[in-house]
Amino acid sequence: MRVCVFEQQGSLTAQLLRILTENGIKGDVVKTIRLSLIDEYDVIIFSERHEIPSLYTTIEQLVLSKKIHVVFISETHSLGKIHKLMNDFRFHRINKLLMNAELPMLLTTIQKYSTYIMSIEQKTIETQQLLTELELISKAKFYLMDRGMSEKEAHMYIRKKAMDLRKTKSSVANLIIQNRIDI
Repeated sequence: MRVCVFEQQGSLTAQLLRILTENGIKGDVVKTIRLSLIDEYDVIIFSERHEIPSLYTTIEQLVLSKKIHVVFISETHSLGKIHKLMNDFRFHRINKLLMNAELPMLLTTIQKYSTYIMSIEQKTIETQQLLTELELISKAKFYLMDRGMSEKEAHMYIRKKAMDLRKTKSSVANLIIQNRIDI
């Protein structure tokens, strides 16, 4: 897991790096926010004590990018300007007083579930692609049925054309819909 600690005021940076090191996690300290951080790290840690004029907007943009987890260390119980992010699973708020216990557990949980969530997202993409292909084939079958074929004949026609042309059924269906195959 790649963790980035945005430089904090006072001893907080050293405290965070100590917690990470004790738990076998490598953490880098950065002084400026760059968009490339999203691709370089899995987690970025901020504190409400940062003197960034647009801290909350920056945190919101990072969380909404859906690519990086943001850990926000807070000294108060108030949610303040971050209340919109509380339901996003990529945003995590930790009380500074409980940081020694909560941060290692949180990072372990992030690592465990990030892999799981990424696999679910990949399966969702694959399922959407399959659904799109099935819709396309179904549309081509209806097109053929409008021209006098039965559903079974339309299905067999698409399957046979796909084999004859050495193409997928969805690409043949697309050609049928575009009127590029003689029927």
